[in-house]
Amino acid sequence: MQGVQKPVILQSEKQKINIKPIPEEYGTKWWLPAKALTLGNKWAKENSEFKVGEAVTREIILSAAGVLDSELPDLEFVAPKNMKQYPENPKYSLNFYQDEPIAQATYRIVYIPQKSGNNILPEIKLRWFNTRKNEVETATIPSQTVNVEPNPTYSEVPVADEPKAEQKQGQNEAVSEKKVLPQTAHQTPEEKGGNFVWFTLAAFVFGMLLSYLLFARRTSEDNKSKTLKNIDKYLKNNDYRRLRDSLLKWGNETHPTVSVNNLNDLSLLLGTEDFARQMQILNRIIYTETEEKLDSEIITTSLKNHLKQKNAKDKKPLPELYS
Repeated sequence: MQGVQKPVILQSEKQKINIKPIPEEYGTKWWLPAKALTLGNKWAKENSEFKVGEAVTREIILSAAGVLDSELPDLEFVAPKNMKQYPENPKYSLNFYQDEPIAQATYRIVYIPQKSGNNILPEIKLRWFNTRKNEVETATIPSQTVNVEPNPTYSEVPVADEPKAEQKQGQNEAVSEKKVLPQTAHQTPEEKGGNFVWFTLAAFVFGMLLSYLLFARRTSEDNKSKTLKNIDKYLKNNDYRRLRDSLLKWGNETHPTVSVNNLNDLSLLLGTEDFARQMQILNRIIYTETEEKLDSEIITTSLKNHLKQKNAKDKKPLPELYS
């Protein structure tokens, strides 16, 4: 039997919405209406110590509910006295909770003190409109006083006051690669009877899983080898920014369960004083006008030795239950 086909058109009822204007008392260029907003900060390394000439990284984290990541502002940071600062381009993310968008922006700032003594990091303010209360509010990170220790290996140079730090570091050329594991489709096989079918299916699945694990491991080893070659190339060419990015990439590839966000994290991962000293020099080369030189042999040898130790540890058999 054939049914009679008849087109059907469905449509919803018209709805009117009322768009309110921006309040006159808002008084700022960037309009940011949100249901909730938080503004906080943390140091990339806990218990960070300030020393003259050494870089310290700070993260400013802005989270807002009810807005998209594209609506978050590009914050400006006032430079502290006697301290150089280098804001990096912010990183944005967007998540949903109960169909509500929650946007987040992370602003990283690198500080390099130029003079010892107490120093004040200026407060950070952001005006926003609370759509739940219909009020203009201001999120604030209070000013902080930090004690900068002298550094015998670095000459102190006072820095004049700067009205606003609008200088921004150029966007990193190396874009972090997000690796997403392919999803395996699960299909229920038709029951054809007999244990042989189930055994064959189990063997097939096991073979596919084993092949994937071997492929993933080989791909990971190839990536680490390629990154090491890039590190050698950037060391020879004195391409310091790409060298930094490749070092961080190598750290995350070698330790996928650890977050390596900066050179201090990488130094803690390797745990050698010589390598940590080279990372401090690299930070100063990137962010100051120092004429210091890197020791490429220390850097490459430290990375290779760490990789050998890690591979040996990964291949170590399970400990004996009884001595």
